[in-house]
Amino acid sequence: MKESGLATKAIFNALCKTTYIRAVEWFNEHPEEEYAYWGKDEFLPGSASEQEKASFASRHPEVDDINDHTLIKLEGDTAVLWHFCPRLKEGIKDFYDSGYDVGKDYMWTVKPDGDNYKVFFKC
Repeated sequence: MKESGLATKAIFNALCKTTYIRAVEWFNEHPEEEYAYWGKDEFLPGSASEQEKASFASRHPEVDDINDHTLIKLEGDTAVLWHFCPRLKEGIKDFYDSGYDVGKDYMWTVKPDGDNYKVFFKC
């Protein structure tokens, strides 16, 4: 596994529980939203205006292109991240291709999704 895969795996291990808890709380407060843009410290509703998207991107240096940024939604009792930016997608591909597809101690799994991936957090 390359450095990008190791780093991405470490990110998911570190963020699984907090992202799951935040997602449950956020979607309970915003039941009208089908999905949101994923930020390490906030979510942006999928229905956000272009101005709100630009503001979100300016607060998050990790966002290269808001239209190619990670999305999050709830499916029952699971938080699902998908539509990863090229950097995260590269890291996911690296560790997935090396045979690592589940955070055994952290309750997350990865599944291919066309030319991208879905990551399922369940805590």
